[in-house]
Amino acid sequence: KEMRDIVKTSESLVEDLKVQKVETNVESFMRQATFISEKLQSLAVDMNRVLETNITEEDWDNFNSGKRGVFVRKMLGFREKSKLSLIRDKYENDQEFRNYVTNYIEGFESLVVFAEKREQGGLLVQTFMSSDVGKVFMLLSKALGRNT
Repeated sequence: KEMRDIVKTSESLVEDLKVQKVETNVESFMRQATFISEKLQSLAVDMNRVLETNITEEDWDNFNSGKRGVFVRKMLGFREKSKLSLIRDKYENDQEFRNYVTNYIEGFESLVVFAEKREQGGLLVQTFMSSDVGKVFMLLSKALGRNT
């Protein structure tokens, strides 16, 4: 009887540990994903500055009030063929811009790899790819002639 009680207690502890492990993994993933996303948004600010896009006072107000995606969305305005060639030319001729783009691409790819390790069905990866930061990744990849 005493052995059965010990086994039941052990099983209960193991289940509790499994639940804690899952919760810890989710919490860790969310922290890491948030950090990478914020880094990507910050890089978008720098890319816009180097591309000399029209950044208004309202854009800065929005950014400073917590709407961090405003500069990412500005980058999405570069989908036209002529603007894609501007990105490619800037990438080839401007070391500062090349560093920002390289960091952006590497950061986004690390987010995707991180997501792939934590889930089975690809839902998180698809969510990231269809987000604004994912669209900028695809835009930059297209402008540079990379396959995504």
